[in-house]
Amino acid sequence: MSLILLLSLGYFVPTIVAIKRGHPQVVAIIVTNILLGWTFLGWVVALIWSVTAISPNYVKQPISGGTKIALFALALIPLTPVLLVLIGRL
Repeated sequence: MSLILLLSLGYFVPTIVAIKRGHPQVVAIIVTNILLGWTFLGWVVALIWSVTAISPNYVKQPISGGTKIALFALALIPLTPVLLVLIGRL
């Protein structure tokens, strides 16, 4: 069970990095991670994109706590069946 949780967290490393960095393309990175992350190439693309330099011309908008939670919840939608199995509801 802990292996599934560990693999699930590893799957979302690009999403977590993008949210923590306040990347201007965070939504696109999340979508890429969700839709293409299951392919190793898609996961690597999302990871590289999440750590790329942010343009100095980009004015970072603060991401509120509620927005961070919403973005992370969006990223967890594909994991719902796994989470339900882990808590024994499916």
